[in-house]
Amino acid sequence: MSRPDLFVVCKNCGAEISPYVTECPYCGRRVRKRAPRVEIARDGEPRARERRMSRARPRRPRLPARSASERRPFVSGAVFVLSALLTFAAEIGVSLDELGALIPGQFEQPWRLLTAPLVHTSVAYLAIAAGIAAAALRAVELRFGSVAALLAYLGCAVPASAVALAAGRSGLPFADAVAVVAGANGLAMGLLVAYVVERRLAAPGALAAAVDPLALAVAAVLILALPLAVPEASAAAAAGGIAGGVAVGLVLSLWRRRRGPLIDAGI
Repeated sequence: MSRPDLFVVCKNCGAEISPYVTECPYCGRRVRKRAPRVEIARDGEPRARERRMSRARPRRPRLPARSASERRPFVSGAVFVLSALLTFAAEIGVSLDELGALIPGQFEQPWRLLTAPLVHTSVAYLAIAAGIAAAALRAVELRFGSVAALLAYLGCAVPASAVALAAGRSGLPFADAVAVVAGANGLAMGLLVAYVVERRLAAPGALAAAVDPLALAVAAVLILALPLAVPEASAAAAAGGIAGGVAVGLVLSLWRRRRGPLIDAGI
């Protein structure tokens, strides 16, 4: 008895398909009017499983997750570039009010909660505050992606700016008796805290393996000392950034537990 062919070739798409189907599972073109007779196995049962498997459409292969080297830190890069552009505008004489800085006690323009951390009054202020903020945001973005980095920016910038706005000229602790509040010292402190919280909750020793504790401490001291050297750097913003950073770190930790590690755990 002649044995059936192992496969036939679809004349429409050229794919190799099972001889037990009437339609090509790849292009849907009808290849024959009726299916050939099913061969009976030695145990007396028809090979129905083979027919079902041959009719099923092939699944598309799942793409592997991108590694840290394949990701691009768009959000953190955009934050630093915008900060540099606004700082250059301030250096050439554009007023901080026009650039989006906060006016303590004035709540009429809530969009300034997002723009104030991008406005700096000097290159040195930009290098310290925006540099640390961009570095911490980049670490979050490489680990969790651009969407998470954008949410981390919002989660740290808004409370930092809101506390500075509310505390300004109010007599409360960390109040700022200044005419304008600008800069990323609160944002930087929040992102730094968020990264520390997420890494501490990830695994024992994960924080020490990812970053030098001494460098982390120096960065925190620089951020906290900025209000002593830069009038526009708000101490209240740093306090609000810490609160926002704790919340963002907890959310990122829950994100990692539910979705699994997205990339290398060493970042």
